[in-house]
Amino acid sequence: MAKHHTGEDSSLQDTSSLTLWDSRHLKTLLCSVLISCTVGCTGARSGNEVTNVSSLPNNLMADVEEKIQDTGGIRSGLELEDLRITKNNRVRDLLVGGPNIFERYAKLIEKARHEVLIAVYVWEHENTEAVPLIGEALKKVRASRPGEKVSVRILFSRRPFSENIEPVQASVASWVADGLTFDHINIELGTYRQTSFDNLHDKYIVVDGRHVVVTGANVQPKNNSLPSGGAFWQELGVWIEGETAGVTARSFDKKWLENTDAVRANQDPETGEIKYSTVAPSTPSRPFPGTDKKVGNTPVLAVPQDGLNRVPGFYDPYPDSPQNIAMLHLMNHARSSLWVVSPNISSSPFISATLRAARRLRGKPGAQVRVLYSAAFNNSFFNTVIAHLANMGKPNEQVVLQDFKKSEDWGSVLSARPYRNSRNNSVGANHAKIMVVDDRYVVAGSANQDIFAWYTSSEYNVLIDDPAFAKKVVRNLEDDWNASPSFDEWLKQRSQTELPEVSP
Repeated sequence: MAKHHTGEDSSLQDTSSLTLWDSRHLKTLLCSVLISCTVGCTGARSGNEVTNVSSLPNNLMADVEEKIQDTGGIRSGLELEDLRITKNNRVRDLLVGGPNIFERYAKLIEKARHEVLIAVYVWEHENTEAVPLIGEALKKVRASRPGEKVSVRILFSRRPFSENIEPVQASVASWVADGLTFDHINIELGTYRQTSFDNLHDKYIVVDGRHVVVTGANVQPKNNSLPSGGAFWQELGVWIEGETAGVTARSFDKKWLENTDAVRANQDPETGEIKYSTVAPSTPSRPFPGTDKKVGNTPVLAVPQDGLNRVPGFYDPYPDSPQNIAMLHLMNHARSSLWVVSPNISSSPFISATLRAARRLRGKPGAQVRVLYSAAFNNSFFNTVIAHLANMGKPNEQVVLQDFKKSEDWGSVLSARPYRNSRNNSVGANHAKIMVVDDRYVVAGSANQDIFAWYTSSEYNVLIDDPAFAKKVVRNLEDDWNASPSFDEWLKQRSQTELPEVSP
């Protein structure tokens, strides 16, 4: 998958910086362990099962759009008109690995003339290669007209017991120390006001309402070109030019205006000290000049999910968000192949849909359902017990053992492997989130296949109808699939090695 430069150690990588006690998990445990004593575990809705492959629809994206429109766009964080297929788009590139993703961020920022929007779940300042890349790019920004400033807004999720704004402020301070001035830009930082159980898990950059990179990557040392703390995470991102960038900007605006505490960075002209003043969240007038230019004809549909304040896993049905509608409809109507890459695979709707897809494609020549996951997510005995008590889903290995391997389609149509990076032979550190159906449709963005993504988190994803791009994604996935051990091989390795935990 990615072209990563790594150290010589190719042993099992420790990616436990966000374990079960990550903010999303910790908030849940405070209440849901108690609730689990009185509330039963829920199953997934079966969805619309399809038994005859030859009867499946040809344009799944149009079907998804219709279903979303029929729901009124609930749990989307967008207006209904933005939940329609846009066609003036060009998929510019598949970005493989954190370094490539943030290098593209920097190159897009350099060319900004009006606006830079960055949404992220976690922002870490120390030892993070993305931080100086972004800072250097901001120095080169110039507004389209003399006397104007480029608006730079960074939106991130508040986390329990820590103020996530502090690392971002540290990054701003380092940029200023390295020569950044506010003569040509305004920098505003926005903290997403999450409630008890939802959180902002969106991850993207939008520049001038024309370019967008949608990804699952945070600004963290785990996304450096060299391993930090013993590991790095594999990531994927999709760079798109066109209409869908404007849709993503409006999604950002809605969160910024309705659910954000914003401050603006100001520099004292005499002392150089950076001070922050509270500002009322506002947005610029769009569209900017040139954003209506014809760039391509690739259909793209935004399939986000708005945050939902409820205990994950204790509600059925899951919300009919555009994200959930899209993933289920694609999985339920795959005609020949289904690829899913996710750090964790604990959501019961996802598990059920995967088994249905394999059953439906049974006996079809060349059909395959492949799941590439992170090794041993929350695999320790303690975390496994707590996860069950909190109804947060099973660890990945248990999903494979208890659900996938018991299917009569296992080993023929259905297979799953723990991720191994084909470039450096390291097992476990996969943080990418992507789905490919029939070598045609691609869903890319921030959503994991876990209970939080399906039930509570704010997520941002796009559905792309582009066979050439889908095949490019699959070629990258096949490299890592072929390098990854089969599940049975992995179990043998597990019995001989103490496995570190891997977190999404």
